[in-house]
Amino acid sequence: MTDYYDGIFNESDGYVDVPKSVKLDLNGDELVIEFHAGDTVYYLNDKMIGCTGFEYLIHKIPFERFLRYCENLNNLEKFLLLPMVLVTTDEAEEYYKIICSVVENIDILKHDFNDICYCVFTNCLAEE
Repeated sequence: MTDYYDGIFNESDGYVDVPKSVKLDLNGDELVIEFHAGDTVYYLNDKMIGCTGFEYLIHKIPFERFLRYCENLNNLEKFLLLPMVLVTTDEAEEYYKIICSVVENIDILKHDFNDICYCVFTNCLAEE
């Protein structure tokens, strides 16, 4: 999916010219997620808001906005959005329930259910 090949990191730091991507309609906003061999890059309305590569810039969508965005998304689309959510302690319980519901309803993830839920949850919890 990421167009990985031996030497991609030496040639282009893991980035491809035309990455595979997913576009999500977030109730009027558009999220584009690009998948590179060395990074996953998130764009909201054509503005880069995060990535998981070298700079590791995530947790940019407040929980309240995430809830609005998810109104028309299926579980796999919600799963793709989870790394960008910033969750406070007060929101933690509700967010964890959402994570579990999303992961539980994606067939390919069921075998690692508890590990995936805990990993996403602890990664998005804001430090206070």
